[in-house]
Amino acid sequence: MAEIAPQEIVEASIAAHQSDGAIAFAHSSASRNARFASNRLTTSGESRRVSLTAVAIRDGAVGSLRSDVSTAADAAELMRGAEKVASRSQPAADAFSLYQGSRTNRVELEAGLPEPDAFFEFAAAHLNEVFEGARASALETFGYLEEESDAVYLATSTGCRDAWFEDRSHFGITVKTEGWNNSVWSGQTGQRVADLNPPSAFDHCLELLSLASSRASVDAGRYDVVLSSSCVADMLIWMYWLMALRDADEGKSVFSNRQAGGNRIGESMYPAMIHLRSDPAARAMECLPFVVTSASHSLESVFDNGMPLAAVDWIDSGRQVNLVSTRSYASKSGLDPAPYVGNLILDGNEGSSLDLVGEVERGLYVNCLWYIRMVDPQSALLTGLTRDGVYLIEDGKIVGETNNFRFNMSPVDMLSGAAALGDSVIATPREFDDVGIGVKAPPMIVKGWNMSTVSDAL
Repeated sequence: MAEIAPQEIVEASIAAHQSDGAIAFAHSSASRNARFASNRLTTSGESRRVSLTAVAIRDGAVGSLRSDVSTAADAAELMRGAEKVASRSQPAADAFSLYQGSRTNRVELEAGLPEPDAFFEFAAAHLNEVFEGARASALETFGYLEEESDAVYLATSTGCRDAWFEDRSHFGITVKTEGWNNSVWSGQTGQRVADLNPPSAFDHCLELLSLASSRASVDAGRYDVVLSSSCVADMLIWMYWLMALRDADEGKSVFSNRQAGGNRIGESMYPAMIHLRSDPAARAMECLPFVVTSASHSLESVFDNGMPLAAVDWIDSGRQVNLVSTRSYASKSGLDPAPYVGNLILDGNEGSSLDLVGEVERGLYVNCLWYIRMVDPQSALLTGLTRDGVYLIEDGKIVGETNNFRFNMSPVDMLSGAAALGDSVIATPREFDDVGIGVKAPPMIVKGWNMSTVSDAL
């Protein structure tokens, strides 16, 4: 059978449904990447795929299947398979009417997919400049450059027809000195790859290496720290995943009200300068403006597919003003839905990470975080490692590089302990650069950051 366009695949799947309700969405994606090690390009390539997700609703139960498809027959068969899954399932806890609507964001999606030659020409020119600079300074570089394009087409049996196109690009570079005694990292995030500047990321690494002219051993303990925007972004993403209204009301999260029951919406939990929000239309951070999900969980519901997304405040002037909620749970709680949006924006003030160093009498500057894992959801306690650049601050100046640490810290405590914010910039989280959440965040001074043990890692 002949291959058909993603829009037609979605329509064929919806047309085949014989259940109470149906949802179908296709992802037409393309990715290009270049990876390098020891100042040499090691691999590069391109991939394209079209995947279809079919969701069937029967007597409140949900069946969901996903597969790579290319024909109308495959699309119809996937929907029939989803209906079989639904017929064997129990009614969903979040069962609700499917979102009704016909709003559309139709755009010329296929015209937006960039030509691969442009990416590889960009990679060759900019990476060679980085390699030449590294060789001249007796340094070694490791990292990746990638660009992803994703077109999403959604249809529901209740009349929703929507589409969206999104580009994402990333550059990450680790620079090591001769003998690998010192190591630093820098990352960049943009939409098209042309938004990135690999040589400037390399220059930032050189700046960090210049701070490591001496080395001091520092014990574990609580310190005032300057966190880069990358560190802040990684912590905020974890915090966002914990911000479900349902979990808070059920006493399962840091946002639960232990004394009165319910949640902490309306509580002043942070300094007044903290303002955290999401906005699908934010400039240079545009993301899906409607709900697309294949499964229900605390943050999203399949019954909300196609629901428009709008700007929302999560924290305003230090007050927790919203938690993420679906239509189903919001109807039970008496609140308006506050859907999960694919970006986070923490407003800042002025200054770079190194500018904030001047405000710290004694503490640490942390370049990036790694291997961040949950310890206790009810307190939002995380553990992780510092990596590729920790520096001792004395009298407002960096006096040298120091050892790495394992930390134990909650992102809620990070924000509540914030003493100063720098400029808010589009950030590149080191740990979570591939989870599809865009973050704009400032560097930050945090009081009492818990460096629990010393780590031997670089």
